[in-house]
Amino acid sequence: MKNKQQPKQQKEPLYKFKSAIYPRTFWVYFGNNAEFIAKTFEPNCEMTEAAQIAEMTDALSSPGSTTNVYEEADLWRGILLCFPLTEEREFRDNLRSFVHESGHACDLLFQELGITKQDFDEGNEAYTYLLEWVFDNIYESYLKYKDEYKTDRK
Repeated sequence: MKNKQQPKQQKEPLYKFKSAIYPRTFWVYFGNNAEFIAKTFEPNCEMTEAAQIAEMTDALSSPGSTTNVYEEADLWRGILLCFPLTEEREFRDNLRSFVHESGHACDLLFQELGITKQDFDEGNEAYTYLLEWVFDNIYESYLKYKDEYKTDRK
């Protein structure tokens, strides 16, 4: 009797990066598995797992979302950026979502750290460098995702 091989479960496309300057971890997720997100992360507030799954399901129906979270495994505090990419989305639309969510991630981090004076007149270089860094990491994650999952997405 032959042993049936179980199909290999493909890991979820989750990418982690840490800032050398700011005390936060950033994660980029490409997909729409709300249960995976709920099992991997805790929200940065009191919320049941069912409520978290419902919120993430709603968030994952948009082109992108940014959420303040703790990683379940080691309670790293950080920011989760989710992109439920679809075959129909054009590359340009993905880039728009990456830029848009990069801005939200920067705003969320600065709000958490109490950094409020970042308008142009006061020299907002810290904000714009962070924005560039977040976008670069999202884009690098996207390139890894395309390579690892052999997707034809642009």
